[in-house]
Amino acid sequence: MTVSAVDTGSAYERIAADYPRWHVTHAGDPGQWVASHDDVTDLVVAATVERLLDRLEIAELKRLTKRWRREWVVWRSQGGSWMATARVDDVEPTLMCDSPVELEERMRNPGTWAQRAPGPRRPL
Repeated sequence: MTVSAVDTGSAYERIAADYPRWHVTHAGDPGQWVASHDDVTDLVVAATVERLLDRLEIAELKRLTKRWRREWVVWRSQGGSWMATARVDDVEPTLMCDSPVELEERMRNPGTWAQRAPGPRRPL
């Protein structure tokens, strides 16, 4: 991610950590924050970095949904986790991650259902 030299704190740090494949710039004063991604045709624009973070979350969810629509259903949980449910057989059925980068990596390389550790044995 490429950014200007302005330090705006927590929202800015979250953008850098959670959206490393997005190119972010700040255009002048008062200016706009602008984010772009190679796989997304529309720019994401906001007046503040906090609003840009909100809009990036929406744009990234749309990007992941479009990119993985055949293999996964992607959504955000009420707690803020990034979630995916498999549309194909023989893979881990549900993924839950803290960031979209982590989720996309797990969707690329999901474990198989058979790789999951067995539960405790119950008596017959």
